[in-house]
Amino acid sequence: MLEKRVVNDAINKMQDKKYLNYIYQINDNEPDNVLKAWLEYKYPSLASEKNKTEIDLDVSLFAIVTYCIELEKLKDSNAGMLVRIEEQMDNKSNYSIKLNDSLEIRGDWLTSPLHIIKLYMGFLWEEHMKYDSCSPYARLYKRTTRKHLLFAPEGKWEEYCYENADIIWDSFDEEAKIFLVNTISAGNFINMPIYINPCRCKAFGGDDTIDTLLWKMYCSFTLCTEGNSNALDNYLKKAFSGKNQELARENVKNWIKLYDNSWDKFIEYNYLSSMVFKTNNKCGRPFDLRKEKQPISLRIGEEYNPLPKSIEECRSMFKNYNSVVDIRTIEIFEKVIKS
Repeated sequence: MLEKRVVNDAINKMQDKKYLNYIYQINDNEPDNVLKAWLEYKYPSLASEKNKTEIDLDVSLFAIVTYCIELEKLKDSNAGMLVRIEEQMDNKSNYSIKLNDSLEIRGDWLTSPLHIIKLYMGFLWEEHMKYDSCSPYARLYKRTTRKHLLFAPEGKWEEYCYENADIIWDSFDEEAKIFLVNTISAGNFINMPIYINPCRCKAFGGDDTIDTLLWKMYCSFTLCTEGNSNALDNYLKKAFSGKNQELARENVKNWIKLYDNSWDKFIEYNYLSSMVFKTNNKCGRPFDLRKEKQPISLRIGEEYNPLPKSIEECRSMFKNYNSVVDIRTIEIFEKVIKS
């Protein structure tokens, strides 16, 4: 069990709002180019020795302490619930939470930015080629794929992107820059039982977004409360697949049980209210973040594709994402300063 002193030190540090951006666990100073800092984190071979880290941001100390704060409402409604922070056996820089010495909680990014940023860069380059083909950004690349992803003219995508990160970053829209900053802030991380994380999205990770996760959980909660166990099991087989998929599906059920099968509790306790449509103070469907304040309109159990189909949808997604994540980060910060 982690020493209480270490937890208290982390909480005290997080009284300074800047530490709700988890990049400060890796870099002491705010990076001028967040794309470059993020690439160094995602691809450690690109980082200098000074910036190399073994920290996984979604299970870092700051993240785990934040999850414990998020779990306080759950603890208050379940008398006697034990919440214990532990170091992970394979990496002492990363942590997990045990609930009642049984269910293991780690964490995950609500939205993983890699595929969205890749897609945005492709759309942005196509726009530059149409309206400003002599710009430094336009000259960096030669073509995109049919799915609007850029080919690196030489070497690996991440290496070429890193070498030219200043030109790329300067070409980004302001909302895109804020999006990337927000993805490494407290509002973009959520506590989650183990095994669900790697099974919630497809291999390429393009559907690893807030609205996709919430849609899957909304469908699961709805089918659970309807009492049709066969329908729930069939949906979970479709929605959660990959390594340890049976354990993942079982933990989705355990996650639902933690909140007494209540979608409202799940949303409220995890500070997700800004991300769902509400009617008469009841939590409804999650928003489609490509559209302003519009809930996902699919039938329960249908597959949701969150990927933007144009540069305009990218910009709309960034704006809507930034709005809801900013709200969630502020709500978490207000809880931290009361701890």
